[in-house]
Amino acid sequence: IVNILLVLLGIKLLQKKEFRDFMQIYTISVFLLSASALLTIDIIFLIYFTITFFITVIAVILLTFYVEDKNITFEKKKFKNLVIKLFFIPLISIPLTVLFFLLLPRTDYPIFNFLNNQGKGKTGFSDSVQLGDVSDIQMDKSVIMRVHTEELPKNQLYWRGLTLNTFNGSTWFKRHIRENEIKLTGKKVKQTVILEPYGDRYLFSLDKPEKINYKGFTYREGDLSFSLSRPIFNRVKYTVISRISPFIIEKSINKKMYLQIPRNLDRKIFRLANRLKGRTDEETLLNIIKFFKRDFLFSLDKLPEGKNSLSKFLFEYKYGNCEYFASATAILLRINGIPSRIVVGYRGGFYNKVGKYYIIKQSDAHSWVEAYINGRWIRVDTTPTRLTPSSKERLDELKSISKLRIFFDTLEYYWINFIINYDLSKQKSIFNSISNVVKNTSDLKLKINYKQIAFILILIIVIYTVFRFSKEYIFIPIEKKFLIRFFRILEKKGYKRKDFEGLEEFVLRIEDEKLRKKALEFVKLYEGIIYKDIRLNSKIREKLSKTLGDLDNC
Repeated sequence: IVNILLVLLGIKLLQKKEFRDFMQIYTISVFLLSASALLTIDIIFLIYFTITFFITVIAVILLTFYVEDKNITFEKKKFKNLVIKLFFIPLISIPLTVLFFLLLPRTDYPIFNFLNNQGKGKTGFSDSVQLGDVSDIQMDKSVIMRVHTEELPKNQLYWRGLTLNTFNGSTWFKRHIRENEIKLTGKKVKQTVILEPYGDRYLFSLDKPEKINYKGFTYREGDLSFSLSRPIFNRVKYTVISRISPFIIEKSINKKMYLQIPRNLDRKIFRLANRLKGRTDEETLLNIIKFFKRDFLFSLDKLPEGKNSLSKFLFEYKYGNCEYFASATAILLRINGIPSRIVVGYRGGFYNKVGKYYIIKQSDAHSWVEAYINGRWIRVDTTPTRLTPSSKERLDELKSISKLRIFFDTLEYYWINFIINYDLSKQKSIFNSISNVVKNTSDLKLKINYKQIAFILILIIVIYTVFRFSKEYIFIPIEKKFLIRFFRILEKKGYKRKDFEGLEEFVLRIEDEKLRKKALEFVKLYEGIIYKDIRLNSKIREKLSKTLGDLDNC
């Protein structure tokens, strides 16, 4: 559609143009703007829309001047004043546009969704993660999601995506499991998540998600992974209820799957696991945590590769990123008979206090372990905070957010939340709120919100001012504007027309001969336009303006 419109616009621009051709160009431009919404509806679309809207309206009005007189010219000052006044015409439509936007019927699903461009997914997690994959995600500074919720302690900022339960020596896989009876405890936290397209099906949320509400079908697995039926290639919005808890209570699990160890695993890893074994599972876990905290560093550069990358990480490199630490931890636990699994998602995020939401970037990608001890899945994160020098500099750059970036991200968040995601449920909510206000008013129980009242009053004043200005300067015929100016000049000089007086009768009352002569000159010109159908072209307008200027200087 967009390409066809572009071709049509190009053809029209190459042709000889008359009034009709110009109008067709303007019309195609408007349709082209509408069609561009099929490609992107980011906040940049609002900028394009505003510019096109104002320019098109002004161009149409200037075209009418051109049709009347093809040789028309404007003085710089007069043209500037004209354009400023023309800007008020589009402004008049803004209140109606807002009203139509709020009131026009909405559907739960976009009617023309089949025409939408399927966005290109970013680098993201999938059903399998090879050692080294997460580092590719961590090098991406783009935003993966925005989460509207309360500000939380940093140690609780784990954003769960999916779990991986099978390892072949270099890659972790997700084998789907049936949903078992699990129990979550802890404080409930509600989130509204706006997830960017990333190319897979999984939904992310604050660890541990209890319930996800999404307008489409969501599938929940026994490991608290939530997914959609199709990969996410367009932005999605959903709400989540999570429990703030370091563990998940699950009485029975498939131990065989969670104790699986690859056959070709280096024997040195088995010997290390035996050295770290404690008298109890808890002690073994503590020994493993201490082992990684003591001698290992976090790094994004020059990671172990090849067939025995996990062994190289443990015994040669002693540095790596989160997936190496999580993989090694899970395998050491499994060798010691403790069921474990990898959880991939994100950790941390920047809290925007203005919008009250977290900005989570791809560079916040993270993986950790859940160990099954005494009927509970316990979160275990052995990734150290100590970094290699090069990684520290790189991470500081990736995770930093400038104030300007925060400002624009806030604008984009509100654009997405209140404009793009304005749907039937929000429409119902607005109508219900209005209904409740009416009921409360009738019951004399209305709570006064002074900020809202002030906003409404300011809006009314602005709309009234715009309409009043437009009435006086835009919709009044040009000849009438000249007459209004004529009366104002004479009134300033002490002569006010009486209701029953004709123009010439009024002018003849003027005692100053020079002033009377100039006033009479204007009246003759004006009467010629009104009664003799003299065309009000640029020359006549210039003559009227000059006469009024001389009159004002008398």
